[in-house]
Amino acid sequence: MGARKWLHGVILVGACLPVACGDDNRPERIALSVIVAWNQHPVSVADMGYRVFVEGRWTDRIDTCAQFPDELRVTVNGLEAPRVDERHECDFDTWFDSGPFPVADPVTVRMLDRDRFIGEATFEGMFWGAGARLISPSVAEVRPGEQIVVSFPPGKGLPTAMAGRWYGLDDAPTPQLPYTLSSTSPVPDPMAFSTRVPDEEWLVGRTVLTFDTPTQEYLSGLTCRGFSTCGMWARHNLGPIFLDVRPP
Repeated sequence: MGARKWLHGVILVGACLPVACGDDNRPERIALSVIVAWNQHPVSVADMGYRVFVEGRWTDRIDTCAQFPDELRVTVNGLEAPRVDERHECDFDTWFDSGPFPVADPVTVRMLDRDRFIGEATFEGMFWGAGARLISPSVAEVRPGEQIVVSFPPGKGLPTAMAGRWYGLDDAPTPQLPYTLSSTSPVPDPMAFSTRVPDEEWLVGRTVLTFDTPTQEYLSGLTCRGFSTCGMWARHNLGPIFLDVRPP
């Protein structure tokens, strides 16, 4: 639910940006918006990764009651993406949800009316945060209370505020994957930061660590065919980093 709230908030910004790509002569002018975000609340190990939300918006039919086709389809990297919006009369946009992707860069989105091609766009650069690396300790075995140091990926500005998000994969006390948060601290290396392993009994064993950041970025499609515009918002988390938490 949290990801969907963020999704709807950011698309109101992204949908208004002018993007000069695509075919302006199509009778059905559809703007394609893609939003990429780490799934912060996975229900299982298989549900961990980055989700890719796809919106199609009929830019020239907002004031009409024209409907998107009932058999409209979207694929992301060749995988069928289920339609997730509630259908209402006179809708001019529609949503699809795909993933999770551990790391899938670039991403190619195709839209079809049953099997009739409508448009295709390719994006890259949305998984910048996956380049974060564990610096210390040198092996991925840690203990509760131990300090670890992680590097920032190069190529973008450094986040000003972050929180570590620790997921326990082995001894989950609830049907969903549990997680806990940790604060971060600067280190002498300006391209790195530190955090401490939380002291949680259920965290012992296989663990995945990510870092929430406020960094968002708008990117145009590398290719944009059949749509009036193609744009993507990426919310950059750092990670995932895979660790083995040992008993105290």
